[in-house]
Amino acid sequence: MNPEADPLGKGFQALQSLIAIGTGGFSGLGIGNGRQKLFFLPEPHTDFIFSIIGEELGFIGAFALIALFAFLVWRGFRITRYSRDRFDFYAALGFTLMIGVQALINISVALCLLPTKGLRKRRPRPRLTLRRRRTHNPSSEQRQARHTKSSLPSPRRSGEKVPEGRMRGRLCQASFAARGES
Repeated sequence: MNPEADPLGKGFQALQSLIAIGTGGFSGLGIGNGRQKLFFLPEPHTDFIFSIIGEELGFIGAFALIALFAFLVWRGFRITRYSRDRFDFYAALGFTLMIGVQALINISVALCLLPTKGLRKRRPRPRLTLRRRRTHNPSSEQRQARHTKSSLPSPRRSGEKVPEGRMRGRLCQASFAARGES
């Protein structure tokens, strides 16, 4: 949560985001004149778009964007309140919350109110191994069949001719030899 502790590592994105917002000042640098988006701020067009808006449009533009999202959420809750069907209620509530929560999280990350990577610290999970015990004991016939399959004569060793255009595996060779085909 402290980007200054590791400015070139984990805190790089958050620190560059704060620099971008601070550089904008009250009225901003002008649309297209932001410098942090060029080489310093990773993913400026997705995760840190609020930082770029704060740099280029300043406090006025950032406040206008927050006001626009607040108006959108207010209107969405108003539509939710006056809906007549359950479907309309839940659809309006879902869309409103989806837009509002995403905007809140994005702006909070850009202002370093939330961490940039994940919302909680992950602890390593304990490894659980669920090993199945071998309860199946193959019979002597199954062992003999497995042994026979793996010890089929190879045509290269026995001098047999491999038929053209057919599969050249060991099982195919043995089946051709058993049928009398060559």
